[in-house]
Amino acid sequence: MKGLIWNDESKGAEYVTGEIPDELKEEAAAARERLIEAVATVDDDLMHKYVEGEKDYRRRDSHSAS
Repeated sequence: MKGLIWNDESKGAEYVTGEIPDELKEEAAAARERLIEAVATVDDDLMHKYVEGEKDYRRRDSHSAS
């Protein structure tokens, strides 16, 4: 899992992707889990993957963004 760091000077228009600091990894993992649970309540495909314990939640259909 990667983190996004927004540039304050660009007011969020620019950001860099990097490693999540060790002291935030547990909190980031918990937030990711809550997000996946919330989305799974409105997406049947994601709900199935979540219930089955899959870890790859990316879509593989023609509707996904490239």
